[in-house]
Amino acid sequence: MKEQNQVGFEEIRTAITEILDTTDFTSAQLAREAGLSAARFSQFLGNTYKGDNKKVADALAIWLKNYHAKRDHLPAMPEFVQTPTVLQIWGAFQYAQLARCITVIHGNPGVSKTTAVREFVVGRPNVWTIKASKSRASVLECLFDLALAVGIDQPICRRGALSRQILQRLSRTGGLLIIDEADVLEYDTLEEIRILQEETDIGLALIGNHNIYKRMTGNNSRNVDFARLFSRIAKRVVINQPRKGDIEAVAKAWGLVDNERDLIHWLAKQPGALRITFFVLRLAATFAQAQREPMSEVHIKAAMKDLGCDAQKGVVA
Repeated sequence: MKEQNQVGFEEIRTAITEILDTTDFTSAQLAREAGLSAARFSQFLGNTYKGDNKKVADALAIWLKNYHAKRDHLPAMPEFVQTPTVLQIWGAFQYAQLARCITVIHGNPGVSKTTAVREFVVGRPNVWTIKASKSRASVLECLFDLALAVGIDQPICRRGALSRQILQRLSRTGGLLIIDEADVLEYDTLEEIRILQEETDIGLALIGNHNIYKRMTGNNSRNVDFARLFSRIAKRVVINQPRKGDIEAVAKAWGLVDNERDLIHWLAKQPGALRITFFVLRLAATFAQAQREPMSEVHIKAAMKDLGCDAQKGVVA
């Protein structure tokens, strides 16, 4: 029985090693997805784990099953498309970092703001990002998230002490802090972040819907009470809807032609914009794969119907 287990363990090790060697998966990512600590995963893979190897092997066997199911049932598709709007957002990030100033990027949902953030930070030293939320909109909660993002191992859960920890970490780095969904942050939190940016001399990019700019300008009043915030906005990017070039870039990445392109040009101008367009195309590709057919207008229309998009009525439900 023990020999049978060893054979099974080796098969799992071989399968996992092949995935690590041939894909973008990292050991840390795979271990997390399998519900294992990095140390336990590494020791099992190296055949040095002294604990319950069967338990580790079972967890990895489940992960492998899910991995192959996803690979077999979800078609290959472009995960990221570098559109003109993405390049515009990246340019704003680079300006903020080089000029060590505050940039505000605001627009409607689904115009590539969050995607641009995710792709920009990859492989860039001293570029940190956090995503704000209503449950973490206060000064202390936001500072705590920021402390974790910049690599402070043991953040102090007091506002003043935490702010000083972050100040020490960010000073003289020439870095860039990007806050996504910044429109949910409280005014006092925006003020605290503004002071941190000023004292550390780093770049700061605030991203969100149009409310972020309204919040920083006192509902566009530019009242003197809000001057400390709005007077420090050195660059502003407004994105109300995808450009034609954005939609064409998506169409090219997906290999769409003729009527298929017309459909996504309409779709990308609806609420949800490029985000809902991606969801529709991904679902359409899945329909096409299940029917062993190239993706076509028929599959896109079926996906639109499934997701509540009605091109006939000109609305998205």
